[in-house]
Amino acid sequence: EELLGYWKLGVDEFILSGYPHVEECDRVASGVLPIIKSLIDDERGT
Repeated sequence: EELLGYWKLGVDEFILSGYPHVEECDRVASGVLPIIKSLIDDERGT
């Protein structure tokens, strides 16, 4: 929800670094980003 708060302020890009842990990058890509996308879609009413 904190990332959603930034989106509400107009921030639409983040640099999220998991380097050197590729597993962390995969976890964010598969677990966090879909949740953020869903929350943004809900806010937009889509």
